[in-house]
Amino acid sequence: MNRCGSLLLSCLFGLCAPVAAGEVVQQRGAARLQVRWDAAEPTLGLADWITVTLTVEGPTPLPTPTAPLQLATDAKWQLVTRSGLTREAVGANRERCRLSYRFAPRQPGKVAFAFPDVTYGSASKDAMTVSWQPIWFQVRTPPPATLRGITDVEEPAPVAPASTAWIFWLLGGSLLALVPVTAWLTRRLLKRPVVHSHEAAALSALHRLGAKRNAATGQGKRFFSLLHLLVRVYLERRFGLPARRRTTPEFNTCLQACPDLDAEERRFLTEFFAYCDRAKFAPVAVPPEECQRWALAIQQFLERRGR
Repeated sequence: MNRCGSLLLSCLFGLCAPVAAGEVVQQRGAARLQVRWDAAEPTLGLADWITVTLTVEGPTPLPTPTAPLQLATDAKWQLVTRSGLTREAVGANRERCRLSYRFAPRQPGKVAFAFPDVTYGSASKDAMTVSWQPIWFQVRTPPPATLRGITDVEEPAPVAPASTAWIFWLLGGSLLALVPVTAWLTRRLLKRPVVHSHEAAALSALHRLGAKRNAATGQGKRFFSLLHLLVRVYLERRFGLPARRRTTPEFNTCLQACPDLDAEERRFLTEFFAYCDRAKFAPVAVPPEECQRWALAIQQFLERRGR
């Protein structure tokens, strides 16, 4: 295992380590609202977001629940992403609808998150509109740098006479260390490892990721999380894109402005990141053939870039 590939894979698994998460669940009749965030306490940074899952269960066919999300320009939260509607059977003549959202705070301080009212049921008298209790979060900003205050003009410190004795000590020590240092440098140059390209390092990490093994053991969602991060790390190191601290829409904007990627490559990467988001938040397992298909597509993309 080469050193560069090992370092990349270590960073990849380190960034995906689980953390303590908070959660609030509200139930209103057949509607259920789940709010999750990546901290034990309801505390966020301005770069963080919360995940909101709306679930409605009822008899088949269940009409699509509606929730207006036209946020005002002065709203304290912004909608980052929203998934498509998913349906699943939960019993005889019953089904469950699910929608997932991501919201990010716009300003620091104590901020309340209130999900809009939701209407579900048929368009007749059975339709119901429910409201939700607000959830309070403490939004933090990084502490400002400590700056030294402006003072009056100070007298310069007295300067001691310069001593030249250290020059003789330095020359003597350099002559004594010349032979062993030369030998050490020679050994280092002879054993210097081959420097691999960013594409070769990413391909090596992709090979160790093992799409078939992860898919065969029912870990398709985790595979797409790791593959998504692997590609982002490659793009960040290869093109200098701020990949790991951006949401998918923000990062897609960076991709469109990257002059080193052609239109076909930008289209492919945009489609890949969109599928990863759907796979990670899908209510059902990801098919093994999808894992293999996207792993092969990413391999071909890296190989073309490495030519």
